[in-house]
Amino acid sequence: MRRLIAGLMLLTAFCTPVALAASAPSPDEMADALFGKMIKGDSGQAVDEFFSANPLVLQKAQQMQLLKGQLGTVMQIYGKPFAYEKISTEDITPSLQRRLYLTKHEYHPVVWEMYFYKPKDRWLPDQLLFVDQYQVLGPKK
Repeated sequence: MRRLIAGLMLLTAFCTPVALAASAPSPDEMADALFGKMIKGDSGQAVDEFFSANPLVLQKAQQMQLLKGQLGTVMQIYGKPFAYEKISTEDITPSLQRRLYLTKHEYHPVVWEMYFYKPKDRWLPDQLLFVDQYQVLGPKK
């Protein structure tokens, strides 16, 4: 009986990190969730949920409020996005990824630059930038 319990504990110890990594969302899934929520009209909650996996970013309350304020301004100027497109994915290193997206608005697109960091076994959203100009389009390497 002790061997069975020890075996189950050992199996649980090895399987839990793998299960957590398998259940952790990918950068694609995180971006899809962000833009999906924005298209539905809740950009503030979309940003909160996007960064919910990274407690360090969530601790920066002033920067989060500034980001949401700027996003609100973009929505006032260009309107709510109705679609989005992935432009590119760039693996800067095995643990740092840059992704570019475009949200489609009635008269002008907005370009999104996202950085994801993988410290160990799962990706974390690290930075989110958006501009209404095209200067960020192109590789950083």
